Amino acid sequence: MQRALFFILPVLACLQLSAQSPTETALANRLDAGTGQWLMQAFAAQRADLIAEDACAFGYEGAAALSQRSCESWVKTKAMCDLLFPLIKAKTSAREMDGNYAFLALLASGLDMHATETPGRAGIWQLTYPVAIKYGLTINDVLDERLAPDRATDAALDYLQSLEERFPSQPDRVRLAFLTSVPYVERFGDELPQEDRELLAQLDALQTWYRGCPRKGFLLDVIAILNAHENVGFEQAVSFQTLHEALEVPLSTLEGANPAFVGARVPGRYRDMPFILPTEAVRRMESLGDSLYSWEARKQAEEARRKAEAAKKRQPPAGSAVTYTVRSGDVLGKIAERHGVRVSEIKAWNNLRSDRINVGQKLVLYPGGKTAQAPKPKPQTPAPKPAQNTATGSTYTVKSGDSLWLIARQFPGVSAEDIQRHNGITTDIKPGQVLRIPKAGG
Repeated sequence: MQRALFFILPVLACLQLSAQSPTETALANRLDAGTGQWLMQAFAAQRADLIAEDACAFGYEGAAALSQRSCESWVKTKAMCDLLFPLIKAKTSAREMDGNYAFLALLASGLDMHATETPGRAGIWQLTYPVAIKYGLTINDVLDERLAPDRATDAALDYLQSLEERFPSQPDRVRLAFLTSVPYVERFGDELPQEDRELLAQLDALQTWYRGCPRKGFLLDVIAILNAHENVGFEQAVSFQTLHEALEVPLSTLEGANPAFVGARVPGRYRDMPFILPTEAVRRMESLGDSLYSWEARKQAEEARRKAEAAKKRQPPAGSAVTYTVRSGDVLGKIAERHGVRVSEIKAWNNLRSDRINVGQKLVLYPGGKTAQAPKPKPQTPAPKPAQNTATGSTYTVKSGDSLWLIARQFPGVSAEDIQRHNGITTDIKPGQVLRIPKAGG
């Protein structure tokens, strides 16, 4: 049998029976669904004092064996009943329909506005796509009105009225067809299968439980949370990302408080459907005025400007390119100075993210470009002392601009590594330093 994944709530674990019937046992075995709504997360944070208690012990003698998690879920679900049942029952009363249809939503989804776990179904009524479209709901890449309780309830009651006409004076078949499908129910004659009778028995048990539960209401707690938020409308389309950045509202809050807007975007004033925002965000929205709608365009323009500037910096200047091979002892500063360019230009021309270069690395330079600057004249330095011969080789006095590689070139057969090893030094040298030069091949 194809049917929705029913969310039998932890409420049902609080049945006031020490010896449970098979129906009640089946309900208890399908617990621990949790609600997970944005509103219920806020409620749990606000009433942590209540949830910390053994919430199921509201006079229920058989609740001692229940897990704390189930009890917490019961408190949150009861709060959702207090919030949504008056809405549903007001609509059923206006149509002169059975107010107990509210329990179909409770059984189907746990009154979770975000419920989409069952493939093809969504919202507190777990409506399928064909049913939702047939009864006037909009479902596209921006909106899914099955997740809006008010509109979804209207569509669900339209569907139930059509089922009442199809199955006159057969309330069990009406309820079963709503939870499954019309073709499924029409397969059977007068006698429904055992598993379907069990499902209806669970629904009846849920109603019995609710009527007998302690009348401890949480509506005021939920209203207190909602009072910290306001309904707003938008004259133009705006993305959740813009609202997140401009109004400083977490994306999780925008998505959680407005589940029907599935495309992370508000499509302007659509059917006057309200959008929920924290009160402080509404004040920011009012201060921004129409500039909120151009926020995204301004951001894109600024991003395009930054990219254009970056590309301009990377564009090489006029002039012939030369390829320079990095030598031992080279640093970008010295290379830039020798060629009359800037370090930032060398990095831009060669897509370098740091100043690090390696011996043998090829660098493209544009020493004749417009942005190139003539190298600063070097200060006059005394002529270096001539190399002096010693018993083991020569000595050399380091001058400004020298590197071990340049010095080694003046002594055939001697490498920079030979000089390092002979003097016990690193590649760091400074003007005036006297180096011992080993004999070639020594």
